[in-house]
Amino acid sequence: VTAEADHNYRQKSATNADRYSLIGSYDVASFGSADVAIKGGVGYLSQRSGSTLPSGYGFIAGAGVSVPVTQKVAATFDYRYDAGQTRVRAQNGNQVLVGVKYSF
Repeated sequence: VTAEADHNYRQKSATNADRYSLIGSYDVASFGSADVAIKGGVGYLSQRSGSTLPSGYGFIAGAGVSVPVTQKVAATFDYRYDAGQTRVRAQNGNQVLVGVKYSF
């Protein structure tokens, strides 16, 4: 399970929002040292002042690959699709994420 917080700002679409997500993943395959997982979760889009869009909830579905770099650090590559309530439907769509994961 992963908890995430990120900020999205796009002047062209009047988006100024914070996104909070809780995502679970399940490993389905391994290729060498890389693990492939399916992911699903929920997110909350909180609009900041100056934005013309309302706040709301959405569902997240996707897949990801995790490649170990060291014993505790891994590079991650994810694809996700976010589908929200009618009032935040303008934020629906594809996400491609690249990151680093640290395991405790």
